Amino acid sequence: MKLQNYQKRSLAGTKVSIDGQEYQLDTSGSLPVSQDQLQWGFELKHDAPLPLYLNVKSTGQRRGLSLLDNGYQVQKFWYDRNGTEVDVSSGILPAKQGDLFTVVVEVDRTKSGYGADLLVTDLLPAGFEIENATLGDPTIDGLTLDFEQGMKPSYTAPMDDRFIAHFDNRWKQGSFAYVRYSVRASYETNAVIPDAVVEEMYAPEINGRSNITASLVSAK
Repeated sequence: MKLQNYQKRSLAGTKVSIDGQEYQLDTSGSLPVSQDQLQWGFELKHDAPLPLYLNVKSTGQRRGLSLLDNGYQVQKFWYDRNGTEVDVSSGILPAKQGDLFTVVVEVDRTKSGYGADLLVTDLLPAGFEIENATLGDPTIDGLTLDFEQGMKPSYTAPMDDRFIAHFDNRWKQGSFAYVRYSVRASYETNAVIPDAVVEEMYAPEINGRSNITASLVSAK
């Protein structure tokens, strides 16, 4: 947890107490907070001459496997090298070493009003790597998915452990987009397929997450 004043001056030497325990801040402005305090709350006092703002960032595995819609509905689909959708309704993606897949992330804005600066982040499951491959176009009920429809990303980047896409256009309720990339199942593993995450960069409370599933990669 960090404390920062609005003029971004050094906080070194500022005295802060949490539930009566006094601390002296260093230049980082960091403070120790226990899990109980995060869960049940705490009292904070300080002697800084200027207003302080409390910034808290938490990380960890979320509860539940279902998609989360906080303004955006996010769905992730897997297609084989021929463009046929792979059924993961059982919660497991079966694969053999060397199998190629197209991953499609669909984003739909469900919140009223407008939003912008949307970032899509999709972490790769263990055992998979992004591949620059030409695969069959994904189809739905025999119709080829049209990636020219919907909003277009201003930037995409395949990375070692994730795929990201940034949209700088203006979204409204009903706006949607498709992004896709290709992956290869590289080695045998049982792994969690993380959820694709979408959030507005300047309003991160407006976000969405896809379902969490699993993968089972076996030897070819």
